Amino acid sequence: MVTPSWDTFEAELQLVYSNKTKETGTEWHIKTFTQEKKHITDFLIEFMALTSKAQTNDQHTIFLLKKNINREMIRAIMAYPPT
Repeated sequence: MVTPSWDTFEAELQLVYSNKTKETGTEWHIKTFTQEKKHITDFLIEFMALTSKAQTNDQHTIFLLKKNINREMIRAIMAYPPT
């Protein structure tokens, strides 16, 4: 029976709690984060904080925003004439 060394344990521990793991967890949270009954301002503040923490690019951020925002909000925005 082989017992793992302290260095192996420490390396695995650092991997589990690395920044990349936090980014992945945050990205998963963004994908499941929806507006529901939240006010749009509150939703956008929290959404932008999450996208910043997950370091998503602008194109992916827009995709997730369209996916997770209340459909009625999208209809209201699309009703405005283009500037």
